[in-house]
Amino acid sequence: YGDITPMAYNRLEFVVVLLCMVCGGLTWALIVANVVSLIQDANAKNAEAMQTMDVVNNMIKSHNLNKELSSQCRDYFTKLGDLNQASEARKIIEKMSPMLQNVVTRAVYDDWIEDVWWLQGVSNGFLVHLVLRMENTLYIPREDIPDARAVCFVMRGLVIWGGLLMRKGDSWGMDMILNNNRLRKANSGMALTFLETIMLKRHQLDMVMEEFPDDKAKIRRAQVNLATIRGLILKAKEIAKREGLSFGGKKKADFLRFDNKQQSDARVDGIEEASQETRLIISRVDILMGCVEQCETRVDHVFAYMNMAFVELRGMLDAIHLAVNPPLDPSAAAAKDM
Repeated sequence: YGDITPMAYNRLEFVVVLLCMVCGGLTWALIVANVVSLIQDANAKNAEAMQTMDVVNNMIKSHNLNKELSSQCRDYFTKLGDLNQASEARKIIEKMSPMLQNVVTRAVYDDWIEDVWWLQGVSNGFLVHLVLRMENTLYIPREDIPDARAVCFVMRGLVIWGGLLMRKGDSWGMDMILNNNRLRKANSGMALTFLETIMLKRHQLDMVMEEFPDDKAKIRRAQVNLATIRGLILKAKEIAKREGLSFGGKKKADFLRFDNKQQSDARVDGIEEASQETRLIISRVDILMGCVEQCETRVDHVFAYMNMAFVELRGMLDAIHLAVNPPLDPSAAAAKDM
């Protein structure tokens, strides 16, 4: 049948055949082990997810949870697996080179970067550090979302925030850079479906700004501009309330009702005058910020000139010292010693 067997009287052939069998067995075992390892590595995440689901199922069974709550628990941990993949993507970015980090960060997170107006003009390194510190959050349907000092971006799902319906690509909390809570919009929301968000908290922004002083100055400038605008709006509301005016609510009809044309014209003239003063104040704030920037540039120039002057002065002092105390000739110094 084509079998090749060693000769009974030749021990060398027996030894060679045994060695071939051992090598063949080891080779086959190595191949099988590598195939099993590849399959195990490919299903490592699935195995971890299955173990988590086993724990969830055991908890449901041991505590006799109802059908609706059990379904919510299973759906939550199923969605949580997708959320963990987004977190792992940022870990991969952290291991990249600085140049590759900048390119990948812009490609992956450019949508929400464009939404945040006070991030326009900051350095790429600043953006990368912000992305690496952001957190992913998962909410279940009908879960209340409290007001937090953070910028949130909807990655998946639907949410009602401040009376507005938001979906993938929308965001809220852009005024979290303000320090005065009176100037911030205190809104809350509710998730309509499973909601996946990516969040940047204020303390995380502060940590990154300490590492990038130049970008911190840009964020500070945006903070001053926003605080000025919100402060003017707040002051206008206080004046309107004090004078019996209102921009909404029950007194809105009183604001539009006038006793005569003269009173109406006076009220309109007052509103136009207030608007002109508001625009004038905003223009003066912009001029002031421009002057601050020019002063910063001029201060840098002054320090540069001072450094150059100190270098030249040091050179002049060294030249004077050499002129007053010339170095002795070695031969003359030897003769003097003798």
